[in-house]
Amino acid sequence: MPPRDQISRVTKMLGDEFGTASNIKSRVNRQSVLGAITSAQQRLKLYNKVPPNGLVLYTGTIVTEDGKEKKVTIDFEPFRPKMLRYICVTTSSTLRRLMNF
Repeated sequence: MPPRDQISRVTKMLGDEFGTASNIKSRVNRQSVLGAITSAQQRLKLYNKVPPNGLVLYTGTIVTEDGKEKKVTIDFEPFRPKMLRYICVTTSSTLRRLMNF
């Protein structure tokens, strides 16, 4: 989320996305996406406003060193301001590229 963005706007966007994701045909994918959106919404409730440099929020599944999948939600203020990006990633290599900003 970019600086000066509104938490309420992003929360609404996630709510709209939740409605869209409810139509995913695959039960496993649908549950994964809905769970990730719910986690993001819950994490955003911890913020009254967007930090000065914006907010990076990742929610989803990572593969641990021992090869197991783990659901995580990561939020932090970036070193430099960032633009809004909403991306659904399916591979850990894509996530690694996104984390290298």
